[in-house]
Amino acid sequence: MLIDHAVAWDEPPVDDTAWRAYNAKISDSDALRVMLDESKACFLNNSQTAETDPVQDRDLPFLQSPALAFPFGSLTFMARAYDAGMPATIAVYASTNGCAAPAEHWFKVHEFSGISHVLYQTYRFAPSLPAQFDAIRLVVATDGSSGRACVDDVAVCEPDAVAVAPCLIVQGPASPISERAALDGDGQVTVRLSEPYPEAVEVRLDVSPGASAANGCLSLTATNLVFEAGSVEQHVAINAVKDGTALSGAGGFTVTPVMVSPAAAQLYYSASFPAVVRVLNNAPLIVTPIDSGLQEPAMTIPCGQPFNFYWDVHDVSADSSADVGNGMMITWNFGDGSPSVVWGASGMISHVFASAGDWVVRMTACDKDGDADDVYFMVRVLEPATLLTPVPIPYAWLNLYPSALAAAGGDYESAAQDDTDSDGQATWQEYVAGSDPTNFYSVFRAGIVVSNGIGWITWAPDLGPFARRYTVEGKTNLTDEVWSERKSGMRFFKVKVSLPD
Repeated sequence: MLIDHAVAWDEPPVDDTAWRAYNAKISDSDALRVMLDESKACFLNNSQTAETDPVQDRDLPFLQSPALAFPFGSLTFMARAYDAGMPATIAVYASTNGCAAPAEHWFKVHEFSGISHVLYQTYRFAPSLPAQFDAIRLVVATDGSSGRACVDDVAVCEPDAVAVAPCLIVQGPASPISERAALDGDGQVTVRLSEPYPEAVEVRLDVSPGASAANGCLSLTATNLVFEAGSVEQHVAINAVKDGTALSGAGGFTVTPVMVSPAAAQLYYSASFPAVVRVLNNAPLIVTPIDSGLQEPAMTIPCGQPFNFYWDVHDVSADSSADVGNGMMITWNFGDGSPSVVWGASGMISHVFASAGDWVVRMTACDKDGDADDVYFMVRVLEPATLLTPVPIPYAWLNLYPSALAAAGGDYESAAQDDTDSDGQATWQEYVAGSDPTNFYSVFRAGIVVSNGIGWITWAPDLGPFARRYTVEGKTNLTDEVWSERKSGMRFFKVKVSLPD
């Protein structure tokens, strides 16, 4: 076949019975483009700047065959790289969606790489089984992975007489799919009859191995397909509910087509070619608790009292069960002892911190297939204290005065509000003042000492573990209604004690 007329897409216009070229140039100005028999060769110009007249507005240069009225058996052509030092790669694309299908509906079936610049060589592509393509293209990429290519003597042939008999073919996703519900646009299998049948036939799709914890799970939206007379292709979606495991990610699931119609099975379709769909396991995703880091405490909880921690983990249903030993394993490490292991994708666990302080908590979620997610957060554990008093009184301080607790029947709230030593001050006030709530003579006192004509306000501060704030206020006359900050001329003073905010 000579392609001397191939200059640009449909210039001059051609129909589906002719070869078509796009961004394919013909010239005899360069001797290297002329074959030994003096016929002009064609080069696929994958440059959008070099020799682009008329303007080329498509993505890839190609040479396209006429419409194929017969099963595709083989393709042969001669080729060489156009530029020295720029090896070429020529890909073979096919369409099952008509000769004029958009570029995204053509798919690659073969590739010839490392094509050199020096001499033309003959290249041949013959699939192991005859294929029913509407047309084929020779394509050169424009992404820099290939130099320009010269081609000539292109021919498409029918299958040899000894070709394989008609068969059933299943094609699955080109790459492994995720077990998550979203299938990234590749969640189907394609079932083809290599040749149409004159009557309606039924094809069954068998999926193996069967679903199990080790095998994982994959199923199709339909497993019994009816091909009407003359039809050759159907698409079947993969169900969103899947389970990926180590086995399904490596060996995958085999989808095997079986011809159910007896006459077609016995007299026509002699073989079937299954597809393998690999399903990858995804690690669980911890939603609650939130990984809040270790800079600030995520929560404040009381010491010595049970506190409930909740968790919620997202994963596929097969990995989310609470089955002990074969479900979602949740490990809590509270930083103050041995880890606690519970099961299930959501739940609650109670823990008691015996000591106050800042503790780092780690929660790990591990699915049955061994993939895991974990989070860290800090909790601040405070000593337990009363809730009904104007200021909280730590239980630990009240424990220092067992007689006060005993008088209140062991109730911390009552003990904090009682006046055990009858000195006119409730126990919580004596905590603030730093006095002994069980000693009548232990009170907070202030006095005035005059030294060298200078008056000094004195008191005995509590130097124990609890910080306190002392404030001195004064009056000029005792009949003044309010106490105010110290200033010159004041003769009467009082000392107030409080706890810092």
